Amino acid sequence: MNDKIFADTNIIVYAHTSSEPEKQTKVVEMLDNANLVISTQVVKEFITVMVRKFSQPITEIKAQIDAVIGIASVVNEDLELIDSAIEIHQSYKYRFYDCLIIAAALRAGCKMLLSEDMQHGQTIEGTLTIINPFA
Repeated sequence: MNDKIFADTNIIVYAHTSSEPEKQTKVVEMLDNANLVISTQVVKEFITVMVRKFSQPITEIKAQIDAVIGIASVVNEDLELIDSAIEIHQSYKYRFYDCLIIAAALRAGCKMLLSEDMQHGQTIEGTLTIINPFA
C-alpha cells in the first residue's frame, strides 16, 4: 500500500483548474493512484477559492468535491484537532490555519504533505515531510 499523502488546498485547486497548466499536470500526475487524504478545512477552502477566484458555479464545484471525496480519506475538524494545531503552532510557528492542515495530516498518519505554502523539506514530529511539488 502506498504511503498516505495529504494535499493542501492549493494542490486540489491546481488539479481542478487550467490557469496554470504545468502545475496542473504535475499535481494530477502526483495524485494519480495516490493514497490521498484531505480535511474538511481543505474542502471549505477549495469551495471558497473556486467561487471567488474562478467564479465557478456551485453545482460544478460540488461535483468536483464529490469526485475528490470519492478517492480521498477526509479528516474532520474537532476540538482535539484544534488543540493539536495550537501545539504545532507553538513548536513550528506556522500560521494557525496551516497548523490545522499539519495536525490533520498527522492525525491521518500521512508521511507527506503536499503544499506550496510551507517550508519545503521540513519534517514535522519526525514523521510528516512537507513537499512543495513545484520546488
